[in-house]
Amino acid sequence: MANLSLDEPAMEHFVDNGNG
Repeated sequence: MANLSLDEPAMEHFVDNGNG
């Protein structure tokens, strides 16, 4: 879980969300 998107629930959108 190397998600850098802490703006929203990246737990479910960390794959589709490339915010960073």
